[in-house]
Formats: sequence, structure tokens, C-alpha cells
Amino acid sequence: MARRWTLPLFLALTVPHLAPIWSVRYLPTGDGPVHVYNAWVLHELVSGHPPANLAHAYRVDWKPQPNWSGHALMALAMAVVSP
Repeated sequence: MARRWTLPLFLALTVPHLAPIWSVRYLPTGDGPVHVYNAWVLHELVSGHPPANLAHAYRVDWKPQPNWSGHALMALAMAVVSP
């Protein structure tokens, strides 16, 4: 009995939450540029030719950190495309 209304209820609650994401061409995020910058810094440091100010201020901490894999994937993608 509960299964008859579960899917319609799920859709009724899910679609309004997804509408803001689907209604724009580029999704505005509050911290997206910060993640791109962090990936760029990582890319520059790992590439071996970082600007002097980056090499002086940052070093790569190879221990697992939150968001590290996402930054690593973006840094890897920067070998092919620009930020």
C-alpha cells in the first residue's frame, strides 16, 4: 500500500529541489572559484615550475585531506585545459 504513493511523493519533493540547478546554464557556487584556485596552486607546485611566490608560501601535503581528490583531479585536468 505504501509503495503506491512513495514514488509520486519522492518526485514531488525532489523536482522542486532540482529546479534551481536545472534552470540556469552555469551553476553559481559560493566556493567554486576557491576550489579552482586550490587546484591551480596544486598543479603549479606539482608541475615543478611554480611562480616564486607560490613556492615560498605553499607546499604539497600528501596526507589525505577533505576535498583533496577533487583538487587533484582538477589539477590533472589543468594539464589539458586552462582553469
